[in-house]
Amino acid sequence: MKPRILFVDDEQHIIDGYKAALRKKRKQWDMVFVASSKEAMVIMEADPVQVLVSDVRMPGMDGEALLQTVQQRWPGTLRMVLSGFYDDATSLRLVKSTHRFLAKPCKPAVLAESIERLLKLNSVLTNERLRKLIASLDKLPTLPGLYVQVLKELESEEPSLDRVGEMIEQDPAISAILLKVVNSAFFGLFHTVTSPSRAIALLGMETLKALVLNVTLLDRYAKAEFDGFSLEKLGEHCFRVGNFAKIIASTETDDKDFLEKSFLAGFMHDLGKLMLVESFWEEYKEIITSVRKDNLLLFEEEKKRMGVCHAELGAYLLGIWGIDDEVVTAVRGHHDVDKAVQGFSLPLCVYVANVMDHSLNQYSKKYQYDGFDESLLDAVGLLDRLPVWRAHCLEANTED
Repeated sequence: MKPRILFVDDEQHIIDGYKAALRKKRKQWDMVFVASSKEAMVIMEADPVQVLVSDVRMPGMDGEALLQTVQQRWPGTLRMVLSGFYDDATSLRLVKSTHRFLAKPCKPAVLAESIERLLKLNSVLTNERLRKLIASLDKLPTLPGLYVQVLKELESEEPSLDRVGEMIEQDPAISAILLKVVNSAFFGLFHTVTSPSRAIALLGMETLKALVLNVTLLDRYAKAEFDGFSLEKLGEHCFRVGNFAKIIASTETDDKDFLEKSFLAGFMHDLGKLMLVESFWEEYKEIITSVRKDNLLLFEEEKKRMGVCHAELGAYLLGIWGIDDEVVTAVRGHHDVDKAVQGFSLPLCVYVANVMDHSLNQYSKKYQYDGFDESLLDAVGLLDRLPVWRAHCLEANTED
């Protein structure tokens, strides 16, 4: 069955332009074009679509209200804004209900590629129930103590972006959300931002305040709410893996873009665990209990019981939020690196960094990790590099 794409815009010439520009996609997509949110609601009531592409400023029910309604009633629909109208207040409100932002005028090839990228993510996560749940997420659990620190700094008389940046770079949830925002069309950037600190600098103090204090993209949790699971330890692990990934990458390349992506992918590699904690805590708590009791591998037990592991969940969320494709691929493959890819790669870098951290730092006395897959490293021609990577990471770990 072809995926259904719904386009909503009150300007007829825009609708006609969509139809003409996307004519070649008719064999691949079932496309519906309407001129109002009211008509869009009728379509959704009859047969919900996979992707909604909507303008913002429209008479009657505007795009903002439409997107929020679709998010609540049909959470599995992937939601995209295509608009020439962006003001601070509206754009920041749209962050919660929208997965992608494109600005008019938009080249047909860019629009088609953006839709295709969203649709391809269905192959990352085949479980429809989980896809719907993740598509509905608009916030993630953050480190309790850190959240308080960020709020305190933002509400101080002279808040500092540098101090806020140092705090936020300790938390993968906040960093992921800020990268989603800064990579939206609202900021009009011509390249993808993959550095949390760079995202904070681009957002600026006032926008950052609005996001954290007013838009409420983040959830603050008390430690007792996740008995037996430490958000703090997970955050520390993610930060170390990001650092190790960058250190390992620096021994193989001086490409600044690759080094930045290696940190981000390592930092975000366990984002899926936050989603499991947020949405399936009781079920996930049972998985964690079994893993510790029977000395099992967590990602294998996740896959066995839920049909999906945290790596796939994290990759799917980052993908629909518009995070760099290479980072998404590395997050997805950090437990399952493709042996067919010869030489050093981003997924391999994050895989090694993750195992390295588990070997150097005991995450839990009852947590099993399976050590390095030397056959994998041998297959990609990099087994002899393992002692070098270990020495560099051990030095950094000792310094910390």
